[in-house]
Amino acid sequence: MATVSALAAMGNAAPQLRFHIDGALNVGCTREEIVETLIHVSVYAGFPAAQRIVRGS
Repeated sequence: MATVSALAAMGNAAPQLRFHIDGALNVGCTREEIVETLIHVSVYAGFPAAQRIVRGS
């Protein structure tokens, strides 16, 4: 989840973010946990990064 958070905060790493989200789901993280993480990151990363998160994932 830390890697997902960091990549989401960067805002310009959509392919890597998708890969790590799939990996997180593969090791047992739930979809809800990932969505909650992305919501929290979007607040701290700012609106432009949040838009890129939504479009890229």
